[in-house]
Amino acid sequence: MGQFAKIAIEFASDVFDHLYEQGFFEKLFNKIFKRNKQILVLGATGAGKTQFLNSLNKELENIQVTYSSQANQKNFTKIDKIPISFLDTPGQGQKIEVRKREIQNLVRENKYEGIINVVSFGFHEREHTTQKRIFDENNKINFDVIDDYKQMELKMLKEWLPLLEMSNIKWVITLVTKADVWWDFEDNVWDYYWHGAYRKKFDEEFSVNHYSKDYYVYPYSSILQSYHGKYKSENFTNTNRKNLNAHFLEQLTIILGKERNL
Repeated sequence: MGQFAKIAIEFASDVFDHLYEQGFFEKLFNKIFKRNKQILVLGATGAGKTQFLNSLNKELENIQVTYSSQANQKNFTKIDKIPISFLDTPGQGQKIEVRKREIQNLVRENKYEGIINVVSFGFHEREHTTQKRIFDENNKINFDVIDDYKQMELKMLKEWLPLLEMSNIKWVITLVTKADVWWDFEDNVWDYYWHGAYRKKFDEEFSVNHYSKDYYVYPYSSILQSYHGKYKSENFTNTNRKNLNAHFLEQLTIILGKERNL
């Protein structure tokens, strides 16, 4: 083989690798076959984004707590025969301006059907949060810490909602994970996200002057697991978990079905 041929082959290989890394072939394949519905997954660190995505894969067992994602991660699955591509984004792993710019670029460069906004009523699990800070000497939860994390969820809304103004995103699902932890006061959780402070902040930051998006709220539980190994609902069962998750998936297929004009 001549030297020029070798150079040409090496050049072609480099181009192929570059295009592959940039997702060119994936985008082309999806465009030709209209294969994947793309959904952006947002949420604060420790709210349970990656754990939620793992739970969609029925082949995975014994899922444990997954701490902060450090980079965007894609997750492919099928729900009711609908191929879906989820993009899991980092929470507080990046500086605010970098994080906002990254989300804005993702919204502009990709056609997402909607956003799944993962929250957990402040029951975030983060590596630097010690049990001593979460629990008192009687192993009772310090709800001041939980309230701090709820404020973090509100802050995240203020960051990314304005970025959707001119996007093609049609809907936002607020997915309240860790139902196995907060189930004993579910009425408070429902009111907070559907009518209360969180919904008010949503409407405030995403005003009526913006392009209209549909808003949904669903509870979810990826696994049955004590919060920091010490606290969980006494009334939440595995049957509850399966029913909640099945209901969410059913509603998601209905929402996606509307987009497919089924």
